[in-house]
Parts: sequence; C-alpha cells; structure tokens
Amino acid sequence: MRTEGEELRRREKTYMEACQQDSEMRIQSSLAGYAQEIDSLKAVLELRNGELHDVRLRNMEYKREVTRTTFSVLLASCTAHSMIGSALCIIMSSVRLSVRLSVHL
Repeated sequence: MRTEGEELRRREKTYMEACQQDSEMRIQSSLAGYAQEIDSLKAVLELRNGELHDVRLRNMEYKREVTRTTFSVLLASCTAHSMIGSALCIIMSSVRLSVRLSVHL
C-alpha cells in the first residue's frame, strides 16, 4: 500500500510539472505574438508621426507664403494710389508686423 501511494504521488508530481510546462509554453507563445504586434504598431506610429511632421511643415510654409503674397499685393496697391499711399503703407506695415508675430506664435 505504501509503494502504491508513493507511485501515485510521483505520478501526480510528474503530471503537475507537465501541466506547468505546458502552461508556460502557451503563455510564452501568446506573448511572442503580442510582441510582434507591438513592434508592427510602433513602426506604423513612427511612419504616421513622420507624415504628420511633414504636413505641419508644409502648412507653416503655406501660411508664410499667403502672408507674403497678401502683403505684396497690398503694398503694390499702396504705391499705385500715391495720394493715400503713405498713410496706407504705415498702416499696412503695422498690420504686417502683427500678422507675422501671430503666425510665428
């Protein structure tokens, strides 16, 4: 009876160790899949951040170009109307300065 009990305890221990190893292998397998998914998502995020940075730079350049073009047209108009040109040029200069400051903020 004693040897039979010892045999059952040994088999139980072997079975529990096998179950533990199986569980650990399944967990590691699942984690490996998640690690690959995380790496993939990081790569996509880096690409999107680069694209967003490029769009922001282009947007800033477009704003600068619009400001330059607008003031070029207004100043050309200012010199064309010489009677009010001096006053208008002074006003436009102050507006240009405030717009440039607001664009850079």
